Amino acid sequence: MPSTDDRVPDIRRVGVATAGIAGGLVLLTAGLRDFLLYLDSYDLGMAGTANGIGGVVALVLVGALLFVLGLRETIAMATRDT
Repeated sequence: MPSTDDRVPDIRRVGVATAGIAGGLVLLTAGLRDFLLYLDSYDLGMAGTANGIGGVVALVLVGALLFVLGLRETIAMATRDT
């Protein structure tokens, strides 16, 4: 049997952390871009991502949540006791 090193993180945890950080950044960027377009012309029809200010807020909140959860998982993997 191959020996397993306890210091090597599980690939699923790495995938969850990566997906959380990447997905969070994408949603945050899209939400903030739409918000800046909204501030520019008060019309979200040209943004293409959200149909209203509620959609922009949802994009930013979900993106921030995913980003924070991804960072939390990354920190947990980095600081676990060996």
